[in-house]
Amino acid sequence: MSDPVRAMAAPSLFPLDGELRLPGLEAAVTVERDRWGTPRITAASLEDLWFAQGVVTAGERLFQLELFLRAATGTLSEIFGELTYEETLPPRATFDHLLLTAHLRTATATRTAS
Repeated sequence: MSDPVRAMAAPSLFPLDGELRLPGLEAAVTVERDRWGTPRITAASLEDLWFAQGVVTAGERLFQLELFLRAATGTLSEIFGELTYEETLPPRATFDHLLLTAHLRTATATRTAS
């Protein structure tokens, strides 16, 4: 992710540092990440380990799912603004415009209705 995109996306991303208090845990769980961002989870029980693993995985997927949803519905510009504009496209055309012309939203609605 480029620096401007990362900065704009930061509020939507799952926190990688700090402390979370989650109902459902029996004891403290530690999540440490290596330099590549791979999580290492330490827990007192298997139940807490699996719970934490689910939270970590879901947190990493949330932004990806939001991004794919917005790409498919042509609404990426709502998050990224002019960063979705392409210099090689007609003036003021956006990546959203290209996706909307592919009629992905209509195709999805038709497919799910049947």
